[in-house]
Amino acid sequence: MSRMSLQKNVPRNEQEQGSKCETQVPGRLPGAIMNRQEITKSVRKVVVKVGSAVIFDKNMGLDRQRIGSIARDVAELERSGKEVVLVTSGAIRAGLRALRGLQGDNSLGIPSKTAAAVGQCQLLRAYAEEFEQVGFQTAQILLIRSDVSHRQRGSDLRRVICQLFPLHVIPLVNENDVILKEDTRERVRENDKLASLVGAKIGADAVILLSDVEGLYTGDPSQEHSQRYSLIREITENMERQARDARGGEGKGGIWQKLQAAKAAVNSNMICMVANGRIEGVLGRIMAGEDIGTMFVPSKPQIRGPHAGSEGVLQAQIVVDQGAKKAILESGKSLLAAGIIEVRGHFPAGATVSVVSEDRQEIARGQTNYSSSQIYNLRRKHSKVVRDIYGNSAPEEIIHRNNMIIARTWTPNVFAE
Repeated sequence: MSRMSLQKNVPRNEQEQGSKCETQVPGRLPGAIMNRQEITKSVRKVVVKVGSAVIFDKNMGLDRQRIGSIARDVAELERSGKEVVLVTSGAIRAGLRALRGLQGDNSLGIPSKTAAAVGQCQLLRAYAEEFEQVGFQTAQILLIRSDVSHRQRGSDLRRVICQLFPLHVIPLVNENDVILKEDTRERVRENDKLASLVGAKIGADAVILLSDVEGLYTGDPSQEHSQRYSLIREITENMERQARDARGGEGKGGIWQKLQAAKAAVNSNMICMVANGRIEGVLGRIMAGEDIGTMFVPSKPQIRGPHAGSEGVLQAQIVVDQGAKKAILESGKSLLAAGIIEVRGHFPAGATVSVVSEDRQEIARGQTNYSSSQIYNLRRKHSKVVRDIYGNSAPEEIIHRNNMIIARTWTPNVFAE
């Protein structure tokens, strides 16, 4: 029986890729190219994971040309109105290269924590210099699992990242290998999974996993009969079983890990792409809807982000007028008191509530700065009144945009067969 695999280092030309698009395979949607274009055109916030195989050359050194290409790709996305977070691997490998010279091996038994501490500097400098060439600054964010899963720390993480976006600063995220023990529960272990966790926390629309693989295949990609999945909306048990037995790709992030990261992404209502990061202009081509790699899509509509998980609309609700609805959905604004019509349910300040329109459509969820009784008294009032009542240090937003997750931005019929 042929094995499902992610293709590694098996080049296929454009004509061959095109022929694969015409063949229907299990889990694949008809009209994949059209649907891809419909899906990607609504993507605004993206988490891109860059695997170590993408940014290291054959001599185990950092490939500055490839890092520069990624920086140019990201810069183009940013200038087109996207918001991009980079999750990058390679700190330990970069550290070993710096400490061991050209070999980049670990024949001296250098501890991985030591290598990571040195390598983070090497990695950050390479990215910072390449992004400066295209007019962007970078910010380093080193995480452990609870930085994402803990409610307050997760909110702080989301706030910091969202504050970097309007400053045209690219967040560079990696797991904090320096402080983590190998067997600790705080370790995420795989940057593929970390990318999905960060994406869910900040309410991203898409997660793109760049590696040295072409996508997900129905069998061994070196075999002629093996076909690339273009678009998948359900990760089956058979796929997972076969992925466990298949050989991995670069670094620690093999087939199984990528499939699990994709599963986590779609469960948080994000699309997920697995693609070859050494394809020139790969990010722009993905965003243009080009049929490269494998795209995973959510099977049903649901709320995205850190407030996901509840079926239907929450009992705690804030009803807003058409002006507030338009400001939130079209302009990315915070929710102000003037746009609030009604408050439903009783809740304290800091609670997660549904923001619904007059026609009962849920448009967002978010954490409130005020309690239900306070919001009731503030409804339809100008923001100046809020500070007149609660003082100049009081937030004028009922729900700040950084603490708000918009309901899905594409419609279910995009995925219809």
